[in-house]
Amino acid sequence: MAKQVLSQLNKLIADDRDVTLNLTVVRGKVVSVREAPPTTPEQRLAAAMGRAAARGDVLIGTLFDDPEMLNSDRMARRLGITRETVNTMRHDGRLLGLEGARRGVRYPAWQVDSDGHMLKIMPVLIQELGDAWAVYRFLLQRHPELDGVTGLDLARDPVREAEAVRLARSQGFAPAA
Repeated sequence: MAKQVLSQLNKLIADDRDVTLNLTVVRGKVVSVREAPPTTPEQRLAAAMGRAAARGDVLIGTLFDDPEMLNSDRMARRLGITRETVNTMRHDGRLLGLEGARRGVRYPAWQVDSDGHMLKIMPVLIQELGDAWAVYRFLLQRHPELDGVTGLDLARDPVREAEAVRLARSQGFAPAA
């Protein structure tokens, strides 16, 4: 039974966090181990935030598995440049690259057309919004005030690029805290 209890304990504390455990003991032997529910508001909030972060990691993993999310090597080939230049362009705010907790950086393929031309508005959006994930959300979200048009639809239309910037500012798209 001791090995089973240790196995359950290892599963509960696989991630590095403090937990309270409930042990069920029958006739002097531990028969089950469960994580105790949080009791204080701070503990409940911390537990909820931890669950939300875990869901976010799963969603990012799913997003990064999409073949349209390119790693540095694939984006470099698409643009006809080196991987180092791709990374420099991301750091300089000229190319949208999304960072994941464990999977490095991915570049949405849609920011480069079939001729290898990048969205001209991207550096402006990155500068205005200041966060790659905020830019990504803004570009892919449908905007009801534009009858369901996405920010990407606006960004691809040279006549409406300024409208995309105004919309991003007015919507309060800011880096997620």
